[in-house]
Amino acid sequence: MRSFILMITAAASLSAFDIETAVYEAYNAGKKEVTIPPGVYRISPPSSHSSIHLYLTNMSDFTVNAPDVTMLCTETCPSIRLDNCSNVLIRGITVDYDPLPFTQGTVLSIGTNDRDIEIALHDGYPLPPEGDQGLYIYDRITRHWKKNMYTSGTSAKLTVIGRTVRGTTDGVNARLGIETGDLVVIKRKIRSPHVTFLSRSFFCTFDGVTLHTGPTFAVLDVNGGGNRYLGMRITPGPVPPGATEARLKANTADGIHVISSMPGPHIENCLIEGHSDDGIAIHGHYALVLRDSGTRITVMPKNDVLPFTTNSIVRFTRTADGSVFAQATVAGITPSAAADRPGYEAVKGSLSIENKGIRDSMKTYYEIDLDTAVNAAPGDGIDCPAKNGDGFIVRGNTIRNHRARGLLIKASDGIIENNIIDGSSIAGIVVAPELIFWLEAGNSWNLTIRSNVIRNSGYERSSTGSSQAGMISVIANGASGYAAPAAQRNIEIADNIVERCCGVNLLITAASNVTVRNNTFKDTHGVESRTGESRGVDTKAVVWLDRVRDVRFSNNKVERMGPFGGTFIGASDDIAGVTGAPVKSVRRILASKEFGIEQGANGWHYLSLTGSVFTAMKYNPARKSWEGPEQFCLVGNTGMHPGNNCDAVRRWTSTITGTVRITGKPASGGSDGVTCSIRKNDETIWTSPTVGKAGVSHAVSTSVKEGDMIYFIVNCGPAKVNSGDSTGWDPVIEIGK
Repeated sequence: MRSFILMITAAASLSAFDIETAVYEAYNAGKKEVTIPPGVYRISPPSSHSSIHLYLTNMSDFTVNAPDVTMLCTETCPSIRLDNCSNVLIRGITVDYDPLPFTQGTVLSIGTNDRDIEIALHDGYPLPPEGDQGLYIYDRITRHWKKNMYTSGTSAKLTVIGRTVRGTTDGVNARLGIETGDLVVIKRKIRSPHVTFLSRSFFCTFDGVTLHTGPTFAVLDVNGGGNRYLGMRITPGPVPPGATEARLKANTADGIHVISSMPGPHIENCLIEGHSDDGIAIHGHYALVLRDSGTRITVMPKNDVLPFTTNSIVRFTRTADGSVFAQATVAGITPSAAADRPGYEAVKGSLSIENKGIRDSMKTYYEIDLDTAVNAAPGDGIDCPAKNGDGFIVRGNTIRNHRARGLLIKASDGIIENNIIDGSSIAGIVVAPELIFWLEAGNSWNLTIRSNVIRNSGYERSSTGSSQAGMISVIANGASGYAAPAAQRNIEIADNIVERCCGVNLLITAASNVTVRNNTFKDTHGVESRTGESRGVDTKAVVWLDRVRDVRFSNNKVERMGPFGGTFIGASDDIAGVTGAPVKSVRRILASKEFGIEQGANGWHYLSLTGSVFTAMKYNPARKSWEGPEQFCLVGNTGMHPGNNCDAVRRWTSTITGTVRITGKPASGGSDGVTCSIRKNDETIWTSPTVGKAGVSHAVSTSVKEGDMIYFIVNCGPAKVNSGDSTGWDPVIEIGK
């Protein structure tokens, strides 16, 4: 191999333009590699590409060796970008930023109103911008994300006085327990994302590269394929000059994020820690169908970029129930005529696209000719499985101490094995398309998840509405719940260890032909978790199944179930072909899931109670709540608010005869708390002590017959002051089989 060694006499003065010149001189001279001498190089982007420090484009079959080289970037924009490259190897370089894209400090005080906060910045860290910013809370003892909080952050309006930051927060996390002495990270404004960026590049390799910090994703890989990330280290860097406190954070979003890769990436033996979102994410995109005219459909893609080309095999997903209902080959693509645009805009306006940013990005419409008719409805998703990262390998990585999920996978024909995931705030491994909000494809078929260890995860504040409730979650969603069976297919989950995690350890929904064998679940349910409860998940189960077909269990075991556990394998009543282990099947009726806009819908009524008189409430579509005789006497889908002189009530009428178990945990933000109770007909079967922000759990069993009525009642308390008495209470009624 012909090599070119760059000779430098004053390393510290080397600029990005100088490195690029040397790289391209070697490349254009026919050399196969260039070596950068060891050193710390403080680099600014050159004027030719002022938002990229080192830009490599249209290169192939070339190696940049940079062992013992630190690239210290002076602008919060990409350190290295590869465009239209193939078989390029970057080896050994370390990337850091000065100034940092974040700052950090210690909480000096939190106001009694749970909103006012004062922070002392740590020496050596930069000043934050004033105005609305995001704060991330870390435990003062562990120096990791603080447990039982919303780790996505707390927003605050900040002012900076010297090295002290004062702000007014949204109050959400403060009410959950920000304490004096806790540690805080504050994001700073960036010039452009990400730390490293690969675009339309194939079979390139980052080998032994270290990324200490940077803006947004540590790695973003878009519209390429087969790229390899080997032995990378995404980890907080050294203590900054003038500082004594270690860095709390690496980069400010995902670790390695791969989009529309064909074939999928190989990510092996990497360390990813201290980042602010998912560890590794692999997915493609959906376009949305606007019109179906036989073998011609009209679509609008996310960001105006079609996720397929002519001759692509595409797959169709029904938004209503999440089912994969058709497959076809693209025969032709034509931009839609301008005259048709008003009609398509009207259809777009009728669709429920929850993510405003994505909705606004969809401005171009295309006519797609298919080789067969598919009978798609407006709003259905279309994706190209081959461009979702299929054929990926995620092996031997360590992902730890970060928010969100260790792995978030939306691809097929892949292997997830021998990874250690420790301290992911939401879940360890999530396999799930996200058509409804993010338009991220797709369904996972032919997947192996084996020999992974997941520890100390799921500690984020319980999200009762989360569909990703298991530490290993294999799921898919429709518009109003888990998707139809067989959305996920042909999956093996074997030889994994899940230990000291919160809530459900393994969640399988909307899946068929799944093998679950030789997995060990250790020290489960040591703390209470209600994550997924509003989705019908029994959070006391170690394994939960819903809407599955043909699931085979063998040689799985639980070692030490904690006080908040209940059963090994639980399931809804929508399962079939589950073999190899006993399954406790229950029907779970959730107040929020069956919430209606008509009295009596699904057996529920919404009432006010004044003295001993119940009065039907009226539904207010603007508030999406039922309203009583006082302005703030309300019942919503997941909560209630009493009046000063009337109670808020929801009532369920039984259609069965048997025994029911009623669980839940009301919690209120009011300063003097509320009183909650449950009645069966005229008998009170549970009354809470004063309910405050910490909440009070209940688990009440009672016999019922058809026509019996169960009342859930919130009273503002003996002081008759309902200020701030919004009460989250989403009770569950379990009917066992």
